[in-house]
Amino acid sequence: MCIRDSINRALEYDPVSAKALTHLDGQIIRIDSTMPPISISIEPVGQGVKLHSERQEDSDVTIEGTLVSMAVSYTHLRAHETV
Repeated sequence: MCIRDSINRALEYDPVSAKALTHLDGQIIRIDSTMPPISISIEPVGQGVKLHSERQEDSDVTIEGTLVSMAVSYTHLRAHETV
């Protein structure tokens, strides 16, 4: 099973997130990690995702930083969400 399949399977168990992805359908989200050096593009399609390892010049948004800083930022944002 590849990473994309794992993400899409997890979304089957999280219908709220899967539905939220439909609002981003067809947009390209570029993740550029400086440490470790990893780049990937995420393309929401329907209630799942496609992953692209090639540089997507036409990305709609690019998130850059270390994976640790991205995880900390995400955790901080989630902690301050209103339900």
